[in-house]
Amino acid sequence: MKVGKSLCKFLCVMMVLSLAMMDVKPANYSNAASKGETELTDLKVNYQKNPIGIELDDVKFSWKLTSNVVGINQTSYQIVVKESGGKKVWDSGVVEDAKSVGIPYDGPALDLESRYTWDVKVSLSNGKKVNSNSAYFETGTDFESAEWIYHKNKSEDYFKEKVEVSLNATIVEGGFILDWGMKNKNTGYVWSLTDTTLTQSIKKDGVAKEIGSVDISEEVDLNKAFDLKVSADKENIVTVINGEEVSTVPKSHAIEGPFIALTASEGSRRSPKQEAHFSDIVLEVDGEQESVTEFDGAVLNAGVLELSGVTAFQKNYQGEAVEYMADPSTLPLFRTEKQLDGKGKIASARLYITSLGIYEAYINGQEVMLEKDDGTKLDDTFNPGWTDFHQYTNYQSYDVTDYIKEDKVALGVMVGTGFYGGEAGSNGGGNIYYKIGDELEKELALLSKLVITYKNGEQEVITTNDNEWKVTTDGPVKMNDFFKGEVYDARLEENIAGWNNVEFNDDEWNKVDIFNYEGELVASSEAAAYMLEENRVYPAEGENTFIYDPNDIDYSNEDLALGEVKRTVIDPTEDIKLPKGKTLMIDLGQNIAGVQHISVSGAEGTTVSMRGAEMLNDGRDHENSSFGSDGPKGTLYWSGITRGREKDENWYTDHYTLNEKEVQNYQPRFTYHGFQYLEITATEDIVIHDVYGQPITSSIDNTLSIETNNENVNKLFQNALWGQRGNFLSIPTDTPGRSERLGWTGDIQVFGDTALYNFDSVAFLNNYVDILKDYAKNNNGYIADYLPTINEKTTTNAGWSDVIITLPWDIYMHTGDVSILEETYDTMKKYMENVIRDGMNAGYGDWVAMEGTAPEFMAVMYQALDAERMEKIASLLGHTADAEMYAKERQRVIDLAKEKYVDENNNLLSVSVDDFSSAFLIDLFKDNSQTSIIWALKMGLYDSEEQKQILIENLLKNIANENRSERENAGENTLSTGFLGVNELLPVLTENELSNKSYDLLLQDEMPSWLNHVKLGATTTWERWNAYTSEYGFDDAGMNSFNHYAYGSVVEWMVEYMAGIQKSEQDPGFKHIILQPTMDTGEKYNNQERINTVESQFESYYGTIVSKWTAKQGNLNSYEAVIPANTSATAYLPIDDVSVAEDIPGVKFIETLNRHGIKVARFELQAGGYKFKIVDGVLTVELLDGFITDSDKR
Repeated sequence: MKVGKSLCKFLCVMMVLSLAMMDVKPANYSNAASKGETELTDLKVNYQKNPIGIELDDVKFSWKLTSNVVGINQTSYQIVVKESGGKKVWDSGVVEDAKSVGIPYDGPALDLESRYTWDVKVSLSNGKKVNSNSAYFETGTDFESAEWIYHKNKSEDYFKEKVEVSLNATIVEGGFILDWGMKNKNTGYVWSLTDTTLTQSIKKDGVAKEIGSVDISEEVDLNKAFDLKVSADKENIVTVINGEEVSTVPKSHAIEGPFIALTASEGSRRSPKQEAHFSDIVLEVDGEQESVTEFDGAVLNAGVLELSGVTAFQKNYQGEAVEYMADPSTLPLFRTEKQLDGKGKIASARLYITSLGIYEAYINGQEVMLEKDDGTKLDDTFNPGWTDFHQYTNYQSYDVTDYIKEDKVALGVMVGTGFYGGEAGSNGGGNIYYKIGDELEKELALLSKLVITYKNGEQEVITTNDNEWKVTTDGPVKMNDFFKGEVYDARLEENIAGWNNVEFNDDEWNKVDIFNYEGELVASSEAAAYMLEENRVYPAEGENTFIYDPNDIDYSNEDLALGEVKRTVIDPTEDIKLPKGKTLMIDLGQNIAGVQHISVSGAEGTTVSMRGAEMLNDGRDHENSSFGSDGPKGTLYWSGITRGREKDENWYTDHYTLNEKEVQNYQPRFTYHGFQYLEITATEDIVIHDVYGQPITSSIDNTLSIETNNENVNKLFQNALWGQRGNFLSIPTDTPGRSERLGWTGDIQVFGDTALYNFDSVAFLNNYVDILKDYAKNNNGYIADYLPTINEKTTTNAGWSDVIITLPWDIYMHTGDVSILEETYDTMKKYMENVIRDGMNAGYGDWVAMEGTAPEFMAVMYQALDAERMEKIASLLGHTADAEMYAKERQRVIDLAKEKYVDENNNLLSVSVDDFSSAFLIDLFKDNSQTSIIWALKMGLYDSEEQKQILIENLLKNIANENRSERENAGENTLSTGFLGVNELLPVLTENELSNKSYDLLLQDEMPSWLNHVKLGATTTWERWNAYTSEYGFDDAGMNSFNHYAYGSVVEWMVEYMAGIQKSEQDPGFKHIILQPTMDTGEKYNNQERINTVESQFESYYGTIVSKWTAKQGNLNSYEAVIPANTSATAYLPIDDVSVAEDIPGVKFIETLNRHGIKVARFELQAGGYKFKIVDGVLTVELLDGFITDSDKR
């Protein structure tokens, strides 16, 4: 109800300034009501609503108390858990506690495959009680009687009897590599020769495993020609040099597509430079000699395929060039069909399922999906997600009761390569997942159990086995890979029409084989990815949606060395006629991780090719071949995602071949891409009726909104949200674009707090912490640079491996759930033992900064921060001795840092002490770097206020950068931090009385800055400040992602300082909230509007928090706050001078003080909604519309 005049008692605060009130529309709060209403909502188990399939030993309850009555709190709770039949399993009894997040189950052991209902009764601070509606959860399975099944490749079908390679070689420098044998460039044998050693390896998916090493120093000398012959039959591989046999190794794998590839390294951090000359190269297959491309001068760098100084050539057995594509075999389709026993009406049906690879399951022709309580389907995909499959894999559970309406059941499952079997598994897992089965197969395997329960209590169970299941590879998906794309031939759909439904004839299908998987199985849908209709993005109208002829390029503009396409701009809302030979470019207006959907018409047999990229070329060349555009203006900027791969290698590309249907719809299901621009071509004329982008993400529940009067700042916030959507996909990745997509620990270490604000990410990040703990358990407490992987790690890495401490701490601070710390403590402690014993390893340092900071300095800072956090965690958990030890370690490290890095003039020797003068993509090295000073202030590398002020003066001097005197690579008033400084910069400035400088940097729109990216059209946050600049164009393509979330961690400052919503260490999880909105008191220095209005809303685990303010000339004008029921807040409102007239219910004025260099009035707020405003120089407060006091209820 609207609060009456009699209820609007005012707290009057006299101020020196007289400010006019701005006209602000009142917020529409969902918990407002005409009468006092208090209820329990949002009941969750393990931070998920009504989860199906959870582990038996890890059950935690959470709920929210919502009320529009001021000051309502929970004083006690009582949880009751029952079996589905109503029998009580556990009654917590009345627990005198106000906590309502992460309450552990403490009853008798739960049963497998069982549904439990639960409810909670809460006593309130006003003496009343409130009951919740019932919620539920279900436990997982043990897969009893189910067997892993797979389709075994028949390699003997493509054996060659004998392959022989011979050549004459001269090693000039280093050596060379001879790739030869089985299938293609990425799968074969690798003979690496130097003048001393022959190293023999077998390669699968681009990564080699050594199978032998031979000393050849007697046979080979530098600059001296020698004859090399390698021959393989079904028994052995024999290597001969100058007529003498030097090695024989057994051959155990088929040779399908014989080829030769010679490579020499151009020289890098990891590979020394190589040069070799060749002649008389012969490839002989089954006694027939194949011609091989002649070399111009027989020098390696003059071959037919040049790859940044590395040259390779290749012939297959048929004499045609081999395309660098995935193995052109279809994914396996598994099916079974069963006549039910007719035991009566079905009460429930559950499908428990997992795979090695990613699966898509169907029952009686209907795709199996998650379902919300309202019946809405959630199209989850890419299950079972990404883990270290050697150790464990997750499985999912589905309620499929409504799928079974007949007396027969058909269960069909497609399994794609996904995180396990494709290039993603090769890169992210160090190419070791294939060791689970046959070393060269990477078997795509399936495990499932369908449990049908009848109303009379009887059950029927259908499990995977080799008696009742069949498999085929004759489906339309001819190739699938996360990096390479998907090849789909719709003409083959008729081969399998009805395959996932009953009454299908599978007589021609093959029997399955049994697969032995030794890893654990864990019930989890915490990190599922989803395709939501509301997230779809549609083509943007404008000049970037057009058709062009790739053979008709305009070179008339002298500034565009690579030319420009001639655009025929089209209306994407109409049918698009695309002629053969022309190219359609679609601008989706948003950079996403996902796939494209097209509706298309054309002649049967026409192949439509679709590929995407994050940016379009600007047509400008660069003297460095890895910089600048890679094609005419208006074409896809390909280099940034391909890392040197040519477009004709067909990576990141989907191919769809039409069948006879008039209109066809295609959306890839077993791949995904990072893109904003979509290029479409076709082998014949086609008509496109519809096209859109379908994002795929694990971040679906947005919990934070921020809106200001500056549209560019608003866009920055949205870009950060989209960066998280694009990179939270099963695990937190670094980029969805290029062939990396790894779970880099440094990125999430920096971004974790922001992620927990942006979306409900607790369950998702708990899943990732499990991955961290699993790796540490098997690697002596160390944490790898990216996970999942099983690459052994024997050192720490500052800013990366610290994630094992930082991320659980962030989750704890957002939930107040101490169990995340308890469950991770042993891992943290073991990690810290390594750190303290060996010292923190320097690692990557302040990655891709504009100004270098010695990694050794950053290692010292993180060692101190880790010790500081561990002191808090140990104290919290009652480990007093550990806490004392960590406190001493922190002080020891800080003292050493002061001695080493701070000189007598209080300069920070962030470069010179460690002789830091070169780093990847950093070209500026000077002491007193921004990142080093920020960390010095954060960690207290000073002994007096005077020393601290010198640090601040040096920091301000660096930021000001007058006439580029400090940093020649940037303009004035700019930042220069990399990954390890970006989330600390603005908070440290603000807490050191420099909030105006924080706003100056936020509002800077010249490079390097956040808004520079926005000004250049960014729709996500970028990997590097200078990824693209107006002046120079594209930077180094070797690492140039336009969808990286790390720099989006500025949102942490935006919500905590600009909006002023902060956590309390003393009462975490937003049980108690700190509110201190920070006004923008700076002067306008560019075209950006200074901030005078901020509205933010955050959905915490205790409820909705609102902070909304307006200001005039940097002075607070009005402030609105909503504090959820069962919480409280301390508000620090910026004012000049105050005197207290009267308190109102829910608001108590405490004192005036100086905080963060700002004079503030401190108020203690109870749960409720409040509006502070300035009227004639007086600060007043009243209840927001819809909120009432307990005495006002009627």
